Amino acid sequence: NWSTLSVGYCCKFHHLLLRRQEVKLRHIWRGIINGITSQSGGWQQQQQQKQQQQWKQSQHLISHIFVFFSLSLCFLK
Repeated sequence: NWSTLSVGYCCKFHHLLLRRQEVKLRHIWRGIINGITSQSGGWQQQQQQKQQQQWKQSQHLISHIFVFFSLSLCFLK
């Protein structure tokens, strides 16, 4: 079955990728959670200061999020 094969390959690939980038991913998700949980004026000021930095990192972040959700889908199947 092609779908089973592709899901298995997807899981193996993402497992290897995540093992290498586990610390990076953890740091990114901690940042996202901190951002969501501390919606305050001080946090918004920080965000304005970091906006240019985050703009540069946004594509990289999106790719990590995509990998994370792909992996989640693999585990659900």
